[in-house]
Amino acid sequence: MQPSELFMTGAAVALPSAGISAEMFIPNAPLAACRLCGAIYQTKFHRELHRYRQLGENDPPELLAKVLDLGNKWREGHTKYVHTIKEVEDFVATGWFLTPEAANVLAPFGIFGLGNMHVDIVESMLESSRKPDLTHLEGGE
Repeated sequence: MQPSELFMTGAAVALPSAGISAEMFIPNAPLAACRLCGAIYQTKFHRELHRYRQLGENDPPELLAKVLDLGNKWREGHTKYVHTIKEVEDFVATGWFLTPEAANVLAPFGIFGLGNMHVDIVESMLESSRKPDLTHLEGGE
């Protein structure tokens, strides 16, 4: 499993007051995130799929396939071009859901692991900014 392999959703609130519009990022829409560094990938297609789900409609198969394909390509490229093999191996050996560095970036977006909460991860989340850092958000055209 790659560190950025999981299909995640967030649950942050009050993002508009932080200057983050629904056209940029919807916290409970599908997204991909790196569990090593906290980079987040969510496109307009991820947000569109979320809108279908809000209406109680079935996922359009073509849109779901596109979202999954975009996320998989991003995960592969991100892991390959941003992280070393040693970083990935060291992270996998910890057995943690994410690194303290990723927890610090992801917590303001409302993204956190529910299990495997090592004290370093919890402390990193508590020390994170309350306002998400948009430099970590990719695909938000």
